[in-house]
Amino acid sequence: VALCSFALASTSLAEPSASRCGGTTGSDDGTDEDAVCALQQGTLKKEAQPSKAAPIVVQVDADRHTHSKAASAGEKKAQGHAAHVKKVEVTKKATETKRSGTTFPLDSAEEYLDTLPSKQAFDDKVGWTGLPLTIAFLNDKSIPVTWNAIEEMDGHIFDEPEVGTQINPGEIVTVQMYAQSDGLKGKARMCDKWNFCLSVAWQSYRVGSFSCDRLRVRAMRTHDWDEPAEVMCTTDEAGIFRRNDYEVIVSMKRAK
Repeated sequence: VALCSFALASTSLAEPSASRCGGTTGSDDGTDEDAVCALQQGTLKKEAQPSKAAPIVVQVDADRHTHSKAASAGEKKAQGHAAHVKKVEVTKKATETKRSGTTFPLDSAEEYLDTLPSKQAFDDKVGWTGLPLTIAFLNDKSIPVTWNAIEEMDGHIFDEPEVGTQINPGEIVTVQMYAQSDGLKGKARMCDKWNFCLSVAWQSYRVGSFSCDRLRVRAMRTHDWDEPAEVMCTTDEAGIFRRNDYEVIVSMKRAK
């Protein structure tokens, strides 16, 4: 069997005849036999020998290149997603920082009003016929202030901060008033350690006047709390956010 295999292999690898490699009767179709003749004559280097496997190698390389490009694109996309996620986190953090007191954090102030511990007791006290008003004083400044004074001018105070209470940046205090008759009215003052004060006046009546609204709130940077009480007319004022007819948020930073 071995001898037969050797003979068969010798037959398949037999060199072309001298007449065919003489250069006069070579093949015109560019077969491998012509390439063997060229190798024998030294006119073609071995590494330049045509190979049918070459296109496959190129295809494999192309596939690898394509895969590499896809992987690179995937990595860039992942990096971009990571950067986007990071950016979102930074934005969220900045928003939380703003809510802590550097800007007017309406969302957190409104959430506080919705979860006010005394809300249910206040509603029970006001009843169906009473006129309520809750004012939230938000310290969105960068320094603490002290609750200096409050005066009930009409109606009844249900809940209020104690005089001398310190309100730190980002903190909220509330005043809850109600009336069983025509309406309510009050004023308050808060000051920082340099005695720069913010005075706020408010009133809520069942019927307004021809020139002013029935709900009025005014905040002014003054120690004289009679000033805002005398000029208040609407809630469309600096630092005043009217949530509804019964809830108002005062921004200490934006008041003028």
